[in-house]
Formats: sequence, structure tokens, C-alpha cells
Amino acid sequence: YLVPLLKYFSNTDLTQLNDKENLVYFNSPLGMHAYSYQYILPLVIIATLLFFAVFYYGKKQRKLDNKEIGKGFIAFLSALILNGVIGFLGWKLILKIYPHYNEILQGFPYNGHAYILFFVLLAVAISFYIYKKAYTTTNTKELLVAPILFWIALNFGIAFYLKGANFFIIPVFFIIGLWFFTLKKEKPSVVAMTLLCLPAIFIVAPFIQQFPIALGLKVVVSSSVLTTLLFGLLLPVFGFMRRKKTLSRILFVAAIVTFLMAHLNSNFTAENPKPNSLVFLQDDAQNQSYWLSYDGVLDDWNASFFTHEIDEKTISLNSKYHNLVNHIAKATTIHLEKSSYTVSFDTIINNQRNIRFCLQPQRNLNSILINAKNKFTHFSINGKPLKLNINSKFLKKENHQIAQYFIVDNENLEVDFSFPANEKVQLELLEISHDLLANSKLKVTKRNSNMMPKPFVINDAVIVKYNLNF
Repeated sequence: YLVPLLKYFSNTDLTQLNDKENLVYFNSPLGMHAYSYQYILPLVIIATLLFFAVFYYGKKQRKLDNKEIGKGFIAFLSALILNGVIGFLGWKLILKIYPHYNEILQGFPYNGHAYILFFVLLAVAISFYIYKKAYTTTNTKELLVAPILFWIALNFGIAFYLKGANFFIIPVFFIIGLWFFTLKKEKPSVVAMTLLCLPAIFIVAPFIQQFPIALGLKVVVSSSVLTTLLFGLLLPVFGFMRRKKTLSRILFVAAIVTFLMAHLNSNFTAENPKPNSLVFLQDDAQNQSYWLSYDGVLDDWNASFFTHEIDEKTISLNSKYHNLVNHIAKATTIHLEKSSYTVSFDTIINNQRNIRFCLQPQRNLNSILINAKNKFTHFSINGKPLKLNINSKFLKKENHQIAQYFIVDNENLEVDFSFPANEKVQLELLEISHDLLANSKLKVTKRNSNMMPKPFVINDAVIVKYNLNF
């Protein structure tokens, strides 16, 4: 999306962005296109009316046979369900075979493109094999009924629940036109049919690759399903291909070769390093220190710290993907200093207790996490008010984080907050420095060349955790 949007908005007057009208955006080889949300439902309704008009024409001309239409539905739904199941369960099976893929938190391993190609080739091979059973030299027009009707139903759902994806209705118009030509002519021009299929290819095909790249291979099922849906729209072209069974076998072999290529590139190397993690946590409230790791599969670098693991459910750290700490072991305390603090303001006004205190870091810190279970009427850090009690589906309800403040030059933090006077407040502070490997007392060696710090989590960190009670 990014490059087409940059080209579009680079030529847009940025002072005129307060438009109350939402637009549907999509791109094609001709550039970026947009149209108003108000056309979403009318477009779907028009496509539906065109479908039934062409269907009525085909029945009136006695060119649509109910039995062949039924065969088309069975073939289409069989291919769609089978490919969907293979895409969904296939990736879960791959994770069982290669559990170290879970170490890549964004969900897209280094050989991810090979797996996308594998599932796409497999989906096309299965579709060819199934449609070989249903296809005859004269029933392409009947086979098109099922995929067109499914696409229209899909776009009705999009019109109400995912309006920005309404551009998927555009290829449907061209395929309905193509369907009409197959009804009008016994042998329509292959070139004309290919041209009418191009919008489907240009609009739908990119998402076969983009969805798993953007959302991780856990949604590679979307590639299998979209491939099948696109295959259904391209039936008029595929229908004229000879030796479909042979082509299916070739695609099966290509899928197997692709899987083998992915297998040969499944190990971590210096060019494709394994993300791993290690954190030292000193919990002053419990007077205990711990080694922590997010890794599902420990390696030579961090495994020695977890020879005697413990089951400690109270330790958790925040991360982008809400990943849990998978390994915990007790560590020798090295007595790290926590920040000192002074209270400069503590008073009650209108049944609201107002407190201001200043934190003075006693070691080089990169950030401070502030957590609390209380509900505050006001909270600010260094004079900047924070938005409290944000209701968002992207935030877990049990997340008690108030703020994560990134420190520059070990500056002091002035914390100001208010809460009901009849309540007690406990602030949990985690002071974080990313100098684990540089701390001589902890004796953590450098990583091997085929390893790297795991991103998206608090990593290579020395943390001091303690509570302030008011």
C-alpha cells in the first residue's frame, strides 16, 4: 500500500485533508484510484442485478443447464473448502515440524515467500484437479455461476463490515461481462477473455502475497482461499487449457519442490539470524532476582541460564504482540540501585488526593515503565498529561500500564497524579537499561554470528522492579 499512497498524497494539498467523505482506495497499473463510500452498496446491487439479468438471458436462450450449474457449485465449493482447510491446518503442521519459526514474533520467517508460493501452487493444482472432473467443452458458462455468485455475496458482506475493501466488486463487473460473451458466442475470443480477466488479476492477485506478508503466515490460509476465488473468476481462460490433469500434476510437483526449497532454507544463519532474548530482573518487592526469556526454543547462548526453571506466574513484561515470558529462573542478586524520589506536593482538594514526586535515576536508564491498577483522574509526567482509561480493542483489559517513558541523558522524572482520597495507590515501577551484555557482574557473553536480539520485546535488559505506595 505504502508506495502507491505516497505517490497519491505527494500530489495532494495537505491543507485540505478535513474531508467528511470517506473514500475507497485501490491501485492498478494505471495508478491510484478512489471513489466515495456512497457508491459501495449501489455498486454491489448493480452487480447483483446484472448477474440475474445475464442468468435470465442464459436460461431464456436455453444455454444454462441446471445440472451443469450444480456441478459447478460442487466443484467450486470443494476446491474452496479443501484449499481453505489445507491452508489453515498446513501452517499449523509446519510450525510443529519447525517450532523455531515461532521465534520470529512478526510471524513471517526468512523463507516465508517460499511457503506462500507453496500454498498458492498447491491451491491451483487442487483447483485444476477438481475442475477437471467437472469440466466439459461446453459447460464453462455454467461453471462460472458459482464463483460469480460467491463473489457477489462476499461483496455484500464487505459493503457492511469492511467498506474499504469494496474495490473487490470491480473485477466482478468484468467477469459478468465475460460470462455474457460466453453465452452469446460458442467460441469467444481468447484474447478478449484474457483482457476481461486482467482487472481480477491486477486487483485480487497482489493480496494473495500481501496478506501473509502484512499479517504473518498464520493467515496464509487467505492466500489459499484468494487463489481459489481468483481461479473461479478465471475459469473461462483456464477452461480452454488442454491437459488439465497433467497441468495439475506439474503444479503438485512444483509445490513439492518449493516446499523442499523452504526446508533447505529453514535453519538460522549469519545472513538469517535467530532472534533470541535474555533479561535480568531484580524484584525489590520480593527481594529476588530472575533470568527471563521470551524464547520458545532456547539456544546455546541463553540455555545455561535456565538449567533450573521455576513456575512463576506473576512475572510479565509488556511487548508489541503481547508475548508471554516463556522461561524464568532464579538469579543471583547483584544489588542494583533503584531511583531515589522526593515528594514535593501531597494534599487533598475536593476529595481528590493530589501528589507530585520527582524520580532521580541512580544508574543509566533507557526507560521507565509505570504500572498501576488504580483509576486516576489525572496523571502527568514532566508536565505532559496522559490519556487515561483508553477503551480500545487493541489494548488488553488486564494491561495496567500507565506509561513507558524513554529517558534522555538520565533526566529526572516529575510525576503528578490525582485519585480519590479514600483509596490507596501502589505504583509499580520497572527501571530498564539495555546494557545486559555490558554489565560485568552478570557475565553474559556475546551472541553467536547466527543470532540477533529479539525485536518487539524488552530485550538485553537489566530491570529493577519496585513499588511506591501512597
